[in-house]
Amino acid sequence: MTTDEPWSYTVLFSGGSSHLRQLSLPFAEVLEAGLPDRSAVPPIHRTSASPLFLEGRHRNELSALEALAGVLLFLSTWGAKRILDDIYEVKIRPGFRALLGENLPRIEDANRPSFAPPKHYCAVLAIWHERTQKAVVVAVIGTSAAEILAGEESIVQVHLEAEQLLDREPSPDPVLLYVVEAGQTTGAMGFDRLEQVIEYLSRRRNVATVEDLGRSR
Repeated sequence: MTTDEPWSYTVLFSGGSSHLRQLSLPFAEVLEAGLPDRSAVPPIHRTSASPLFLEGRHRNELSALEALAGVLLFLSTWGAKRILDDIYEVKIRPGFRALLGENLPRIEDANRPSFAPPKHYCAVLAIWHERTQKAVVVAVIGTSAAEILAGEESIVQVHLEAEQLLDREPSPDPVLLYVVEAGQTTGAMGFDRLEQVIEYLSRRRNVATVEDLGRSR
């Protein structure tokens, strides 16, 4: 697939070793098959100075979330709509749906006793826009594959609305988070680093409010 905007991607994952095998690795394989030669983190984001830099120690510290899996896209120009139309819809979304439709139900059935409270899972699409030096992160949280699939339907629209909002009202924060859960979407929440977003998601279960954001920062 060709596009006018140079881009690349990397897979995001947080969770235990069993989820790495059952969720992250199959997801990465689907993406690599559909997006050959695009899996790469630009050198500038491999250092701790980058707001997107993640240390390995954060990957297994989830508490409220059982597992998080997603994609981080690196775009050299703004043009998110073209990328979302040509790449997410055609290549990445099938990976999400294979992950959620096939792997997650098996994990739910195998790992949760009938009396146990539901576990929460998170699917993420993050986009770094090099021109504006901003990352928009959309996190869909649910207790089942069906819930996350329903929320995933809104990922593209949330990203497009975030792009329009940033055009009108530039943000001082390099990373902006939107959470989709139980049919609701939060407003933008600002962070300095992507690792703070993952830590924030690991501590929460319910849709955040503006007041929640003030307590969590």
